Amino acid sequence: MASKSKTNCYLLKKQPYSETSVLMQVFSDTHGQISILAKGLRKGKEHRDYLLNVLNEYEFVVTSPSPSGIHTLSEMTLIDEYPTDLPLENWFAAQAGAEILTKLILPDDEVPLFYKAMKQYLNYQKSVTYNPVAIFWRYLLHLNKLLGIPVDLENCSCCHSKMERPAGYTTDCGLLVCHKCLAELPVANSLETEASVVIKLLPVIGNYLNDLVITPETAKQVNSFFLHYLSLQFHRKVTLNSLQFFEPK
Repeated sequence: MASKSKTNCYLLKKQPYSETSVLMQVFSDTHGQISILAKGLRKGKEHRDYLLNVLNEYEFVVTSPSPSGIHTLSEMTLIDEYPTDLPLENWFAAQAGAEILTKLILPDDEVPLFYKAMKQYLNYQKSVTYNPVAIFWRYLLHLNKLLGIPVDLENCSCCHSKMERPAGYTTDCGLLVCHKCLAELPVANSLETEASVVIKLLPVIGNYLNDLVITPETAKQVNSFFLHYLSLQFHRKVTLNSLQFFEPK
C-alpha cells in the first residue's frame, strides 16, 4: 500500500491529464519540483479544478510516487492565495519567480532555503505597485547566492577594481566589467546606461522603484545579462518565457 506524506507546495503549472484528472507541477518544501496527479477534479458537470490556481500555496497530502515519478493527491488545503486582481506586470514577474525554480536541480537539504525565498518573493510582489520586474531581478540575485554562483556587482571581473557601475559583461563567463576593461576586451556585451544603473542598484532596488523608468529595452538588456550568466553556469541555455512580457514587442 502506498504511503502518504504531507507537504507544502507552490503550484507552478497545471494541465488536463484525462477527462477527469489534472496533472500539476509544483515546488514542494520537502522535495523541490515534483508532479502530482489530482484525480476526479474534472469529473461531472461542475469541474473542481478551479480550486487549483497557479502561484497559490497549498498543503497537499500525497501518496508516494508511482514508477513514473508522479505522486497522487489525497487531500489539499489552501494556505495562501496569490491575488488575481493585480496588474499583469506583477503576475508575470511573479510567474518568472516560479519559472526559474523549474530550471533548478536541487538536493533535498537545500530545497527549504529556496522554498523560503520563493515565499518571501511572492509575498513582497503582492505589494509592489511599480517596476515589479526589478524585484524579480533582486530575487534572482538572491537565488544565485544560494546556488553558490553569486554575481559581483561591485568589482570588475577583469581588473578587480571597484566599479561606479558596470559597463558590460564578458561573453565567455558572463561576469561584469568596468568601462576600461570593456574597451579592451575583444568580445563582450555592453550595457546601456539605464540597464547599468538598474543592475548596480539591485541590492537596494526596493528604495528606488518609483524613481526608475525601466523601458522594454532596458528590461531586455538586464534579462539577457542574467540569462546569459545562468546559461554559462548551468552549461545549457536558460530561458524564462515570463520575462518576454517586459521586453520590446
